[in-house]
Amino acid sequence: MQQLPADFLCRPMLLADLPTLAEFLPRVLDGNWAENHLASQMSSHHEFLVLTKLESTSETIVGFAEFYCVLDEFHLLNFAIFEHWQRQGLARIFLKELLRVLRARDCVQCLLEVRRSNLRAVQLYEQAGFKLVGVRPNYYSPQHEEGLREDALLYSWSVSESESA
Repeated sequence: MQQLPADFLCRPMLLADLPTLAEFLPRVLDGNWAENHLASQMSSHHEFLVLTKLESTSETIVGFAEFYCVLDEFHLLNFAIFEHWQRQGLARIFLKELLRVLRARDCVQCLLEVRRSNLRAVQLYEQAGFKLVGVRPNYYSPQHEEGLREDALLYSWSVSESESA
């Protein structure tokens, strides 16, 4: 995986980020992404990182991750690159940064779930060394009114497996 380019920064989410996140997250992730909801989540046990592009006098948010740690497990809940920045390899770079955070926290594995139909995410995770460990049938609500419920694919990434590969 590539290194984080010098003009990008992976950092904790700030209150000042909430208006941008509330605008862009609903375009790439299901869920409640209203500013007040995000603000309340900041005081929960969840943690949030953003990937930003550094400009001469500002930063532009290009990616978002929500996770929490339980003992030695890192649970990735939400992960996205904003539409305009997709298909540029930034998801791989951002995921690598998250796995560095995992190691820094002395976590030994990362767990996540993804919609079966999210083929780009499935490919990203599998290329990063995540292994399919289970399926939750009909877990996700339909994305469209006429749609069907969708399976969640459960993935795990292990520090020990990544070091032996």
